[in-house]
Amino acid sequence: YHPDVMAPGEDISSSCNPIGTVTAPCDDMTTGSNATISGTSMATPHVVGALAVLLSANPNLNPIEQRFALQVTAVPDADNLPFWQVGYGRVDLGSAVALALDPTVKSKLLSLQQQRDQQVLAADGMKVRRSDVYSYASPRVAGPGTDTQDLPIEVRSGLSQVRAIFAHSSAYGQLGIDEGSYTLTITDADYQVLATATNGFFSFPIVSVDIAKLTSTPTYGTWHVMISSNRAASDPNTLDSDSILGDQNILAVSQLVAG
Repeated sequence: YHPDVMAPGEDISSSCNPIGTVTAPCDDMTTGSNATISGTSMATPHVVGALAVLLSANPNLNPIEQRFALQVTAVPDADNLPFWQVGYGRVDLGSAVALALDPTVKSKLLSLQQQRDQQVLAADGMKVRRSDVYSYASPRVAGPGTDTQDLPIEVRSGLSQVRAIFAHSSAYGQLGIDEGSYTLTITDADYQVLATATNGFFSFPIVSVDIAKLTSTPTYGTWHVMISSNRAASDPNTLDSDSILGDQNILAVSQLVAG
């Protein structure tokens, strides 16, 4: 799971409203003015505007071709963040428009996208051998240890890493963030603890087991990802129907091998 591209989204001057719902409150209540806002809500209009310019340059591009044009011309971000965080990179509208104006663009896009995909796949030296996804109904409120799960994953030898990420249905679901706190623990088939992690405020818990760095050989077979709540408040769509994370807690586990 990853974004396609990234765009400016931090400290963006944008429209506002007097009471500060959805967007920030106005800097000047008498004139309305603008407000400085950060988040995906600010990055999204940059991308939508880029697509509008792209279609003005070449109205014959279909939605998939539009996305390919932005992806294959995107440039790395300044911090060189990984693919799963920034996708193919920051939108470079000038390069995307230049590609859209190329008379042979439709015949080029697929091969250009395949080239970028190969670059992305080779970047971290890992391949996914197996993925497991679990979901269960989120409790309205969770305190220390009141929401616990023991979820099995079948693991055999020869892998490099096991990574797990957990997303909780959040009271701040409209913003796509999780204000709750959960602890994830991965054990081997003998319930030997291999790794554990607890998320901070406004982040998701992620835990990773690097097999080569373990001090002892794990027992393969049925491993376990244990989930335990510290605090959480969910939004089960009773106040509105616009909760990004819905009313489910979701765990995704990936087994990685070198390659």
